[in-house]
Amino acid sequence: MAIHYFGIKNKLVRDSLDSIDFLENNDFFIAGGLVPQLYGKGREDIYRKTLDVDLITPNKVSFQSFKDKSFSSEQKLRLRKYQVQFKKGRGNYSIKIMTSQNKPDSKTFFINLDYLSSNIYEFFNDYIENQLSNSKEISFESNILRVESLEELIPMKANRLINKSKESDFSIAGGRKFLDRILNSHFSDLALIDLKELKNAIRFYQNSNSNGRFSQSNFDKYKVVKDLFDISASCRLIADNQYIFNNEKYKKNLKRVLNPTL
Repeated sequence: MAIHYFGIKNKLVRDSLDSIDFLENNDFFIAGGLVPQLYGKGREDIYRKTLDVDLITPNKVSFQSFKDKSFSSEQKLRLRKYQVQFKKGRGNYSIKIMTSQNKPDSKTFFINLDYLSSNIYEFFNDYIENQLSNSKEISFESNILRVESLEELIPMKANRLINKSKESDFSIAGGRKFLDRILNSHFSDLALIDLKELKNAIRFYQNSNSNGRFSQSNFDKYKVVKDLFDISASCRLIADNQYIFNNEKYKKNLKRVLNPTL
């Protein structure tokens, strides 16, 4: 099956986001790569493609409960002539949204809910509760979406960069200097990083995964360039005053999230 990637201006993505109406209970929030694009309101320079949107909850959610909560979303999508399937994966539940079914030209997008299994619930619950309390509401189409704050997103992605830096080269964005600027809140410097170069690297790895089979090496490198892009895009929003940033909260999150040995 061919893998397709879409940006936030794509109709399939917009309809998918517009269908999410179970965020109003304030127990889910949108996280990950679409977050800067949602805050950016269609800015071309921070536009990048993805194959899914990630939701996170601090609550224990069964697969049946996820399907029940998604019933209204499912109906909205079916009214717009999409095919919908529910999937249970390892660590997440998904709504698979298809423009058609069993056709070669069908396009697919996913709404994923990351859930906590019982054995890690106690460890991560408080942390995700904090992310949820710091999330923000954004108007999107006819919907209100609860979205991860940039004060939370940047430390999370920086932590993943640190963990992956031994396996993956990120000299494309300045290497260790990139992390130093994150640690010292030098957002205006990070905002100057060439996003076109990062976007080309993202596109290269996405094209190499057109059949859905990443090598582990390419998968690690793909995650790195996505995180570099998303952090740099977020910093552009901060530097341009398009996002009201709380540096005190950011510093607390850095201390809580980043590897204490740094």
